[in-house]
Amino acid sequence: MRRVWAILASASLVAAWGCGNSYDIRMNKTLDDMRYRKRLDENLIPAPTKGKFEELLIFVRPPKNLQQAKEFLLPLPEPGKFDFEASFLETQKAGDSSAPSGETPKQSLHLLARVKRPKNPNAKKKAEPVNRGDFNRDVLALLNGAYAPPAELTMDKFKETKKKNNTFKHYAFAVNGKNVQVYLYGTKNSAYEVALVFEYPSSEHTTLYSKIELCLESFAEGNKARRAFSGAVGDEQAGEAGVATPTPGGF
Repeated sequence: MRRVWAILASASLVAAWGCGNSYDIRMNKTLDDMRYRKRLDENLIPAPTKGKFEELLIFVRPPKNLQQAKEFLLPLPEPGKFDFEASFLETQKAGDSSAPSGETPKQSLHLLARVKRPKNPNAKKKAEPVNRGDFNRDVLALLNGAYAPPAELTMDKFKETKKKNNTFKHYAFAVNGKNVQVYLYGTKNSAYEVALVFEYPSSEHTTLYSKIELCLESFAEGNKARRAFSGAVGDEQAGEAGVATPTPGGF
């Protein structure tokens, strides 16, 4: 009988230890998420929630001091070439008399996207825009024309890089005293193909690098974007393994 009681006592201790250990893991995870959210809030602006960002379920938090521009600031692509274009620009602080008139903005972010939406069986059939080619090559053609980099941008120059749960193809170049960082997200078979182009003075690289990293880590699309718009952060944004990302409503 004593042996039975000893076994039961040991089992109870193991169960209690397991519950306590599980609690500690959950608590540490919560604290990590809170610290990460604080880093995001200190370095990034809130994600735009109006217009096509939420309509297309594209969640992006640009680095601090950027504001969404009223129009796309790179050469405007042909109508229908992309589903969405947007630019963010660092604005001059009011009352800053030390900056010369007409100063070039310190940093900007340009976004281009295509989104494959499910077909609406009741809608009239629309022909795919004839001016669309491969998304990445269309983006590079626009950037080659806009920046005239020292060497033409081609896909063989891009290398895969991971930022938390997001995978991008990345290439950087310098032109006219500026760094241009190009990140391409998605594949031609993906529901989402997005290009994020960060532009800033080369002298600001050390200051802005960590903010750009956080922007890319927090980027989300589809179902992950829907959760992010509702306030989820960190690993909370990750979708269930093997579940396809739903796209916005049909045309």
